[in-house]
Amino acid sequence: MRWRLPGAGGLVAAALLVAGAAAADLPAPAPESADLEVLEPSSGARIRRLVPLALLHGRIGGLLLFDSDVVLAIDQSNSALLASGLDVDGDGKIGKTRSWAKNGGGQGQSERRWTSDHEDTVLAAELALANALVSGLGARGNRIGVLTYTDAVRVRAAVGDPELAHTALRRIRTIVDWSGTNHSRALDVSADLLDAAARSSVGGRPRAVVLFSDGKPTVPNGEHWASKRARRTAAELATRGISVFTVVLGEDQDGEYMAELATASGGSPVSLADLRGLAGEPGHPHMEPLELEIENLTAQDTARAVRTFPDGSFDAIVPLSEGENVLEVRALFVDGRRASARSVVHYERPDPATEADRRDAARWLMLLRERTREIGG
Repeated sequence: MRWRLPGAGGLVAAALLVAGAAAADLPAPAPESADLEVLEPSSGARIRRLVPLALLHGRIGGLLLFDSDVVLAIDQSNSALLASGLDVDGDGKIGKTRSWAKNGGGQGQSERRWTSDHEDTVLAAELALANALVSGLGARGNRIGVLTYTDAVRVRAAVGDPELAHTALRRIRTIVDWSGTNHSRALDVSADLLDAAARSSVGGRPRAVVLFSDGKPTVPNGEHWASKRARRTAAELATRGISVFTVVLGEDQDGEYMAELATASGGSPVSLADLRGLAGEPGHPHMEPLELEIENLTAQDTARAVRTFPDGSFDAIVPLSEGENVLEVRALFVDGRRASARSVVHYERPDPATEADRRDAARWLMLLRERTREIGG
């Protein structure tokens, strides 16, 4: 999947979000490619049945996080007390970092003087965004944990009830901590929280960390080694089934490093479209395509009983022909975005057919009739 960091327009929209505007009221992002994936049948699948049909499942969208375990990791280091570049408090003025306060120059001065508006800091933006995300994630059946980090990590809420996450976020206060920023430790503790949650649940749930920060870590051993160690930790999380998604804020944000950190885990930086989707209610209109076409390009035949769902998923019954079949899905969205995906599968008819094959054929024909009747086709 492909993700995109917000540009200047994204910062304006993010400012509206953190100021308390409803996600649905945010200005639409510029048209961009959308994520689209064919889940079943996967490319390379071999299908052998009497009825030349396949049930295709897919999904559209970015970072959805339905029925997942999620940890929000909030950067509380001193650099998070500098300006975010956003009008977080909605007073019409964007706070600026005072030149003497950059790079640790504020030592000995009140942190409230480090910027021209102490309510527009990175930390203020992180907390406002996190609160909006908890509301949207909670409505999608996610369990949520919260931690803050400097060089040390403080667990604010175990992975669980989103309301407890809201309470934890409200209790976070500004601190001055000169120990530095340790992304590796924040990711390690996040993984421990997710492991603890997994032991208390039945069945596997997708797992993710949403890491907020303004850029590179500083500890241990300075930016170079700390960044290298953090990327290595993110890659290790991937082997444990945990994806890292990054939200970068600040006047001097390091988006390139934050993107590398996310992709090392198999995750991605969070784009404006993702923030809009995650903060909004499930079934927000931008998740459903204006048009959805599913076609077997080899057989030059279109799918039957196409269904779309508010969470961005879809399914359809696709006709097959003997041999290789190229199945293509094409989507068009209201805002002009387009997406497409393909799956190449091989079909063969069983010969001779067994009684089991004939029972399977009867089930497929019944499924086709039921689905066709369901959508009124």
